Amino acid sequence: RSPSDTVELRQFLPKDAKTLHKLIRSNKKRLTRSLSGFVQRTRTVSDVRLWIEASLQITSQAAIFGIWDGDNLVGSQTLLFQDEITGETISWVDKRFTGNDYAARGRALLIDFAFNVLGMRYLESNILGVNPASVRSVEKSGFIYDSGTSGLASFILRNPNLPPTR
Repeated sequence: RSPSDTVELRQFLPKDAKTLHKLIRSNKKRLTRSLSGFVQRTRTVSDVRLWIEASLQITSQAAIFGIWDGDNLVGSQTLLFQDEITGETISWVDKRFTGNDYAARGRALLIDFAFNVLGMRYLESNILGVNPASVRSVEKSGFIYDSGTSGLASFILRNPNLPPTR
């Protein structure tokens, strides 16, 4: 948590299953467009609890956090480990909380974790479809456009604390 912000990232715990399930259900249509497998695996509170328990054990593949503002779960930030120096960020925010920069605010904490705790060199963010709000959010976080294909735009952020590589 940043001392200048009310937003914090907390790793999901089994006790969060009901709250997360409610958030997934209320955003099902939006999430299905980009995270359909996740939506399919989390149909019930029990499914969500099992998903959380599994995510706690797969620490070599990803770090998954809830974006919390006080007691309110407003979204999720995921860091997928591509290798020991590169990760991919995935963010989503409940439609009721859009317009509050929660994705960018949570991503700032995730960037700090990836670069200053894990020592990663690069972070990527891939945006499906044409989503101007998502583009603005990753650019606000310092990512720059890297490449694009039909329906996917890729952005990259280099760790400013490390020297560039050749």
